[in-house]
Amino acid sequence: DISPIHSFWAIFGLYYYSYFIHRAYHYIPECINPHMIHHKNKTLARVINLMIECLTDSSFFVLLYFFQKLLLSR
Repeated sequence: DISPIHSFWAIFGLYYYSYFIHRAYHYIPECINPHMIHHKNKTLARVINLMIECLTDSSFFVLLYFFQKLLLSR
């Protein structure tokens, strides 16, 4: 049985995690930052820009997943 309160806190936590990680990506130097391609490169097709943004945003959660696996493997 899934508690609505736990669900709320999980969604709330993931929302803020993704927002602050997204903001942190803006401080990585542009030459090694795939996220900034989406913001700065207006010559690429919008579909390609959105795919890059989607992959970058997905990587936030992949990092969180591997961090969780690392903690639970001990």
